[in-house]
Amino acid sequence: MKDTIVIPVSALRRIFRMLLLLIALILVVLVVRTQLFRAGVASLFAPSAAEAIDRGGYQAVFLTNGSTYFGKLEPQGDEWFLLSDVFYLSVASDQSTPQLISAVSKPRGRRSR
Repeated sequence: MKDTIVIPVSALRRIFRMLLLLIALILVVLVVRTQLFRAGVASLFAPSAAEAIDRGGYQAVFLTNGSTYFGKLEPQGDEWFLLSDVFYLSVASDQSTPQLISAVSKPRGRRSR
């Protein structure tokens, strides 16, 4: 009996409880992290659309009706953008090459008064 180690049962119970507590804490952290990322917390650290736009260059804007416009895009508040210096592509039936047409002569959309 010289080479035996005696461990009290109370110490084993305490180690077991701490191990269960550690496992539960890890599970809680994983669940909370998963739910936060699923809810979109990751998007809080992503740049907004207004920050991602190169204001010096031309941007292509694709509308839901299939039209495509090119111009300089500037944010107007949180929900709106202004497209200035606008162009669009037009293909005539007798030409195979698209033409870049200025949309200045054709006002579109609503104007605030």
